[in-house]
Amino acid sequence: MENRRVKIVAIDDNTDNLITLRALINEAFPNAEFYMETNGVQGIELVSAKHPDVVLLDVVMSGMDGFEVCKRLKSDSELCDIPVVFLTAIKGDKEHRIHALNVGAEAFLAKPIDETELIAQIRAMVKIRIANVDKKNENERLNNLVALRTIQLEKELEERKRIMADLVAAKERAEESDRLKSAFLANMSHEIRTPMNGILGFSELLELPDLTGEEQKEYIKIIQKSGKRMLNLLNDIIDISKIESGMMKVKVGESNLNNQMENVYNMLKPEAEAKHLKLSYVNAFPLERAYIKSDKEKVYSIITNLVKNAIKYTDEGMVEYSYQLVEGYADTPPHLLFHVKDTGLGIPKERQAAIFERFIQADIADTYGREGAGLGLSITKAYVEMLGGTIGLESEEGKGSLFYFTIPYNAEPGGVSAKQTNNE
Repeated sequence: MENRRVKIVAIDDNTDNLITLRALINEAFPNAEFYMETNGVQGIELVSAKHPDVVLLDVVMSGMDGFEVCKRLKSDSELCDIPVVFLTAIKGDKEHRIHALNVGAEAFLAKPIDETELIAQIRAMVKIRIANVDKKNENERLNNLVALRTIQLEKELEERKRIMADLVAAKERAEESDRLKSAFLANMSHEIRTPMNGILGFSELLELPDLTGEEQKEYIKIIQKSGKRMLNLLNDIIDISKIESGMMKVKVGESNLNNQMENVYNMLKPEAEAKHLKLSYVNAFPLERAYIKSDKEKVYSIITNLVKNAIKYTDEGMVEYSYQLVEGYADTPPHLLFHVKDTGLGIPKERQAAIFERFIQADIADTYGREGAGLGLSITKAYVEMLGGTIGLESEEGKGSLFYFTIPYNAEPGGVSAKQTNNE
């Protein structure tokens, strides 16, 4: 305390008393800051501005008396811990002493003031003030530490909750993946055995000596169909394995969309006609201007898989596929939008979200009795995304489905530009 610069505010409507106090304080506390005020209201403002270590306060003053000043200081949360010492000419007045204590004063000294007692009281009050300030600062520090630690704990708790949620989700995904892959393997076993049984069974029948020519042709046709089914299945397994391992690459080159649309039509037309379906397609560009830069094989595979799938699940009506140029806007560049529409069985809403997932068909009861390993749409989705596009569907059970996908529009030199196509 000896090295501390003490601040004292004295409030008394008698200027002579204030001057006397200042002389006394300066002698006892050479480094003290001493402030004076003769009015109660202005005295409160001075205390609020300076936050002194001690307030020396007269009782009897014109206007607001010392009791009211003390009461207001003690009711202010910012000032209430500043010690107040009453200095009064009222001697031996027990009632006033009690009143002073009731309004919050720490001490009550009668005039004429005993200098030694006053200095001792001021030293005691300064110690109290220092203790109060230290306590307040320590409380604030502890409160800040508690608040900071609480925030840290809340963040740690949220992070742990997030980690737990991620672990639970990962566990569920792993279990679901294992379940689907187990179902997939079981389905693969069935899908491989079925055409293999056809090949082996009808190969043995061909050895019968009394077969007619027509029977031989029919058996050979069945063997060929089973062989193609086996080959398609093996190709799908190889493709999905390459996709899973990241070995599938994109080979960008020249691709003529119209030729590919026609090739798909020529390849799948017999299959559609066998089911008495109308198969048709619509091109957006003229043949000589339908060249784009893309992976020709993957674009062809995407269109083929979607059209073949539409034919597979359509028993009557039509299958139509088309493409169109969609102008870019904002940060979206021009792209090609493909549609494959059918009047088939449609897809139940509960299956639509998972229809492109790998191995999913193996896990869903096929109420329509269609053959397939459930890899075609997942391969198609992977190819679309590898080309930088997106894929989706709209379907209503019993009314048909509309599959659509996009790929970036990169015109081959000499081909049509987005702007030219739009103007034609």
